[in-house]
Amino acid sequence: MIKLLFFCMIMQVFLGCKTLDPNEEIPAYLYINNPSVVNANSSLGSTSSKITDAYVFVGNDFWGVFELPALVPYFGTDSTKIVVQAAIKENGIGTTRKVYPMYKSIIKKYKFIPQNIDTLMLVTTYNSDVVALVNEDFEVGNVFTRVGGDTTMLLSTSGTDLFEGNRSAIIKMDTARPTAAFITMGNYVLATGSYTNVFLEINYKADVDFQLYFVATNGFNSQPYYKLNITPKENWNKIYVNLTTDMANTQPNSFNVLIKSKLATGALNSYVAFDNFKLLYN
Repeated sequence: MIKLLFFCMIMQVFLGCKTLDPNEEIPAYLYINNPSVVNANSSLGSTSSKITDAYVFVGNDFWGVFELPALVPYFGTDSTKIVVQAAIKENGIGTTRKVYPMYKSIIKKYKFIPQNIDTLMLVTTYNSDVVALVNEDFEVGNVFTRVGGDTTMLLSTSGTDLFEGNRSAIIKMDTARPTAAFITMGNYVLATGSYTNVFLEINYKADVDFQLYFVATNGFNSQPYYKLNITPKENWNKIYVNLTTDMANTQPNSFNVLIKSKLATGALNSYVAFDNFKLLYN
């Protein structure tokens, strides 16, 4: 009954007062939820995600790109394969909603029934070829060291600072310590041809902007390249940063990630909190 009422409301919106023609094909409707992520490989860490869109294929045909959650129509009564590819806002930018190459495509067998509204519950996982160069959850350590600024990165156990687990990293700035600069300590190595995609995943919240830099090292020379500015978020957020082009353009012997921030203009205190800092490639 609920499905039927929901269907009637949808049809009323689409058709207004128009009388339905019995010869017109009536679609089936599929409600696609935001996929959750499970993780069969503990080396890849947290399953937190921010999947915003879905690229959907029905049979061998491309059905479309849908912002999630989505209610989408399908004309047909066949039983067929549905393939859903999870998409994210690459580099946190709303206009770059792309399939995330680290997540596995979701394949379902489904029978469409006209007038029905059915929910497609989706679960994905990391692809089997994904490798973590860094999987820092800050529970027992910290991959960052200070390279400038005048404040420190703390491992906080405060409930208001936590995202998952018992600890998160936090940078606190004030008028006495207004700047921050921290770099990873790994000197990470990826040989040319050994990867197709390189991404950084971070959970964060902040009340001030902070910046990410890709630091390429060749020989004794390390060069930071500005990557992007990340704006404040009152609540915990997730960002996926594509470093593939940075690797290709610089072809470093090794690389690191640099984070910078400074006290907000006119503020007495500012902070940036992190969790689940992951460098992944496949």
